[in-house]
Amino acid sequence: MCYLVTRQDIPSGRVAELLSDAYGAQISSGTIVNMVSEGAEMLSDFLSQVKDLLRDSLVVNADETGLTVEALLKWFHATSTTELTLYLLDDKRGREAMEAMGVIKYLSGVLVQYGWKPYRKYDNIEHSLRNSHHLRELDAILETTMRVGRVT
Repeated sequence: MCYLVTRQDIPSGRVAELLSDAYGAQISSGTIVNMVSEGAEMLSDFLSQVKDLLRDSLVVNADETGLTVEALLKWFHATSTTELTLYLLDDKRGREAMEAMGVIKYLSGVLVQYGWKPYRKYDNIEHSLRNSHHLRELDAILETTMRVGRVT
């Protein structure tokens, strides 16, 4: 059930329908939601280990993006290395959610981010900016100056 709902992104109602059609098993979508919740609880030790490994990493990337969940704006936060990624879905975007994730405030290495002000409030780390964001800013400058005729 967890695989179908979380990895294949099949809604719990459709998973219940699949189980009924394929196996004749009558399972409510609420039961499937409970199974997914139980599966998530079983990952708590694993997630603690991932947090510890991220905290001990020399370089960690951080980012967040907004998305709509049940018609509400939520924030999807990520901290990662080349081998690890930790996600957090939160109602908040700023420092409160970063603290809830439990990684950045414990770092002692380099945080790679895009220059958003709340990241800069962490003085326990070195900060590095992503080149993709520099390039985007340079493209915007070029586009703006070309539009007003400053660049030939």
